[in-house]
Amino acid sequence: MEKYKCNICGKKHPVFRAMKSPMPAMIRNMSDKERDERVFEHDGLFIVDRKHMLLNGCIQIFHEEDASQSFFDWQAWVSVDAREFAGKRPHFEMNEEVRIKGKLNSEVIFYEKVVGLDVEMLFSPKQVIPTIHIL
Repeated sequence: MEKYKCNICGKKHPVFRAMKSPMPAMIRNMSDKERDERVFEHDGLFIVDRKHMLLNGCIQIFHEEDASQSFFDWQAWVSVDAREFAGKRPHFEMNEEVRIKGKLNSEVIFYEKVVGLDVEMLFSPKQVIPTIHIL
């Protein structure tokens, strides 16, 4: 569905299909000096304290009547172990599908207590952005 008919004005409006999460509080709440000392950023990936990687992914919501494509996407941040991610390098180089477990690090509007939920990220050569699956 690309447009819906509004019950108030009777016109058709575009469907809002995605929402982007802000930088996680883990980084947002740091002072500039602390961020310079603790965070390394490279090409949209963040490494914090050389232990955690913050990666951007997509939580997809599907409509029960059409599961062929997502109806709504939340772009969100996930924290994964930096060493575990680095260990997946050969799979990335071979352009293989990669799965890695982590913790949701974004607030998601309309849902409470989601920061810290166990997730799995799926990196697929067919997708531009990894998919986040809530475990």
